[in-house]
Amino acid sequence: MPAVKEKVSLTLDVPADLMEQIRAAATEANCSIERVTEDLLLEGLDLRDQLMRSLEKARQSRKEYLERTGQRELTEDELWEQMRRIREEIANELYPD
Repeated sequence: MPAVKEKVSLTLDVPADLMEQIRAAATEANCSIERVTEDLLLEGLDLRDQLMRSLEKARQSRKEYLERTGQRELTEDELWEQMRRIREEIANELYPD
């Protein structure tokens, strides 16, 4: 027998157009507004968790790349300087005169 999860009440003020979208989704799915709202919240939280895992994976990959290549993370000023140099190189290649 599945365990019953404790539920708490949530009062939420949303823009009228968002509420209409939720109502339309509930009608389309033939379920309650509460169910659709709960599903949307769960999906949003799952997406946020996936994004955070992806960002952490990217940070780790970047760290490993820098270690492998013997580089270090650039400071903000160094990054701006590098971008300025690259922009000038490209401009010089495209517009040599």
